[in-house]
Amino acid sequence: MKLIFILLFLTACTATVPVVQKVADSEYRIVGKLDKEEYDEIIQIVKSNPNKTISFYVSSAGGTSADLFEAMDAVNKHGKVYWYSLDHCDSACAIMALSTKHAYGQFRMHSFYRHHRHHKEASPDFNEKVLNKLDSYGYDKNRLRHMFDSVEKL
Repeated sequence: MKLIFILLFLTACTATVPVVQKVADSEYRIVGKLDKEEYDEIIQIVKSNPNKTISFYVSSAGGTSADLFEAMDAVNKHGKVYWYSLDHCDSACAIMALSTKHAYGQFRMHSFYRHHRHHKEASPDFNEKVLNKLDSYGYDKNRLRHMFDSVEKL
């Protein structure tokens, strides 16, 4: 009985902690996976603070790619978004960092992928879209291409 109570308590505690948390005026902490909800929240924060410097302090192993582009455009267009990697910022989190123009810390990338018959395979078409988006922000996509070489290795 005690074990069930402890498990329910821990589940409730983790369920109530948002991934994006405001820590001070124009400062936010992101811990966890980036999905549509987090991308939407980032977009809302950026759009509601048009001329303010906004700082995100991030620890994330990545996230989904389906809703990534709108968030990338929002932080890039804003121009005053700072992205700080606290512990780790991998995959989709690292792409968000590149979108900000002001990224600090360690960022690790791998190829975007899709699941096919119980294994991961690279998604070259989507990777090219990401590279083209970064190219439109002023990066040389040919210099970034190596970051998308492997599905498994960061």
